[in-house]
Amino acid sequence: MVAVHDGETINNDQKDPSRWETLVLAYKTLGVVFGGLVTSPLYVYPSMPLKSPTEDDYLGIYSIMFWTLSLIGVVKYATIALQADDQGEGGTFALYSLLCRNINIGILSSKSASLNSSHSYVNQSKKLSRLGKFCERSLIARRILLFIAMLGMCMLIGDGILTPAISVLSAMDGLRARFSSVSKSLVEGLSAIVLIVLFLLQKFGTSRVSFLFSPIMGAWTLTTPLVGIYSIIKHYPSIFKAISPHYIVLFFLRNGKQGWIYLGGTVLCITGSEAMFADLGHFNKSSIRIAFFCTIYPSLVLTYAGQTAYLIRNPDDHFDGFYKFIPSAVYWSNFCDSHISC
Repeated sequence: MVAVHDGETINNDQKDPSRWETLVLAYKTLGVVFGGLVTSPLYVYPSMPLKSPTEDDYLGIYSIMFWTLSLIGVVKYATIALQADDQGEGGTFALYSLLCRNINIGILSSKSASLNSSHSYVNQSKKLSRLGKFCERSLIARRILLFIAMLGMCMLIGDGILTPAISVLSAMDGLRARFSSVSKSLVEGLSAIVLIVLFLLQKFGTSRVSFLFSPIMGAWTLTTPLVGIYSIIKHYPSIFKAISPHYIVLFFLRNGKQGWIYLGGTVLCITGSEAMFADLGHFNKSSIRIAFFCTIYPSLVLTYAGQTAYLIRNPDDHFDGFYKFIPSAVYWSNFCDSHISC
């Protein structure tokens, strides 16, 4: 199968890449797939309307973020969703295409589609489940499935529009964290300029963009967890006790309805995780998994742990939760890296 992305042609029927080629692809995913996910520490804590947070509140929040990253990032996407590819392609319509290929709900019947597909798991002799038979018979069910597929794609497009704006604004807020005289309008103007430059770069295609941004993202995923480790040692070495899920239960019991409002901020820690599946056609399963498990996941766990450790000792700094926990010696290097990473 031949797929076209960003003006580039990718042949998904070619032989499996070698180990070296897979490692190169894993390196390139840093600049294309994980840009939104690894920059989420910039705005997770500032987005929460915390009121006089306590040590137990921060432990509960970190526990929520850890398990959200683990269940959504590790279990849902890296383990399950990547297995549901459509001849090497990922995304919402890839899932819908699989349904169309296996049951008669699309323009082509499943029999006709299977003749045009060499995918090994298509087996027309297998009996359909009751749900499959219901979807074949019900026009309403077929339309609902198509609507869900289109809605998912619209939400993905919306995420692609909103996330860069939030990331760049949060990164630029580092100026206000350092210099109180910097106005909000100046931050917004500079953010707009950065966004224009970033979007102009997209026309060069996935390969060139990954070549430019992968080393930058590599530096980001290396420096932020190191800062996190430093913060953990300095401020709260026992932070990893929050991995215990009982801190989540205590958090909601203590905060009640307000805890569910805080949850809206904590789920931002998985912003961009859907790109692991949506961008599958640009890379392959192994490269995405290698990058995620070896760099992205441990980097985020350590970065959020470091932020939380700092905020436990400085609870009123959560509106500048990222830049406040960065040591002065590496402040400007992280400031510049955060802008380019966004």
